[in-house]
Formats: sequence, C-alpha cells, structure tokens
Amino acid sequence: MRTTPKLVAPAALVAALLALSACTVPTPKPTAAPPTSTGPVTPSSSPAAPAGDTLGPLGYGALKLGATKAEAKASGLAEGIIGTEGQCGGAADGHLLGAPEDPDGEYYRGALIFSATTGKLVYIAALDNMATPEGIKAGSSLAELKAAFPKLTKDPDSDGSGFYADVPTNPKAYYDFAVDEGKVSSLTLISADQDCFD
Repeated sequence: MRTTPKLVAPAALVAALLALSACTVPTPKPTAAPPTSTGPVTPSSSPAAPAGDTLGPLGYGALKLGATKAEAKASGLAEGIIGTEGQCGGAADGHLLGAPEDPDGEYYRGALIFSATTGKLVYIAALDNMATPEGIKAGSSLAELKAAFPKLTKDPDSDGSGFYADVPTNPKAYYDFAVDEGKVSSLTLISADQDCFD
C-alpha cells in the first residue's frame, strides 16, 4: 500500500509566520484525495479499464478468481454481468470495463467466465494493456515468455500456438498464452479448479 508522507509544521512556527506577515491565510480549496488501493473501486461515468494493469497472481485488481457475480460487479472493474449463475462463458458472464466488442458482438479480450456449477469466476482474459507480474503481455516475444516462465508447457491440443504456465505464488491458477508469429497475442488467468473447459 502506498502512503503519502504528511508534513506537520509546529504550531509555534505557523503562528510566528502569520504574525510576521500580518496577512490572513486564505482557506484552501478542497482537493480530491489521492487514490489508494485500500478502498473499493468504483466505476467511472465513462467506463474504461485503467491503463497498464496487472493480471495475476490472484486476479485483476479487486476482481479475484473465485468471486461471485455480485462480488465481480462490486469490484467496479466489470460490466455486462447478469444474474447470479455462471454460464461458462455465456453473454451474461460479462467482461472487463473497456473490453472491445468484436465484430460478431462477442467479447474475447477482457472476457469473464463464471462456472455453471459453482457460480464462481474462473477465467479472466487480459485486455491489451495488461501484463503478468513478470511483465508478459500481448506483444512479448516467445523468448521473453520462456524466460519469464521456464516451466512453460506447450498445449498438446492447440495448433502449436497455445502455452500454459503455472502462476507463481498461486497454485490455484495458471496462465494460458496464445502465441502468433513468435509474439504473445493473448493471455488469460484461469482457475485450476474450474469445470468449463479442459
């Protein structure tokens, strides 16, 4: 948590300066407090994902794997979530704020998936501005991906472009990376305990 140091002037010094100046001190205009990471995040009037955010190891900011739909809505980082039951990727599972809608009306980047069995969040697809704590994001090279995740595993069911990596410090999740022409094209944080796909 970041803290801002507070400067406190001794009362005697302030009184002496005021007496010497023989001026009145104008009342300062109220200013907005700097953002902190301790309070709840609230959505802005024009939804947009914060720039340069981290995906992992537990989720995306206040939006955590294992969250219910109500908790995901309360995070202020998601929209389009309808109801309380998961749909394993149905439209009512919603997406991250600022997710681009694809021409077919779907959301792939920034998609959220809630388990149909448990109703818990099991999948968060990154937006283009998001990176893992290790710095891997869309556009990272395959060499950078391999260096950041030495135990990277090729997905045997993909066309050769899919890779998996365990999430350091979170044994309950893994990353899924798509690589196209030697560059990471997408990344996803997925719960190891999910029932929506293999």
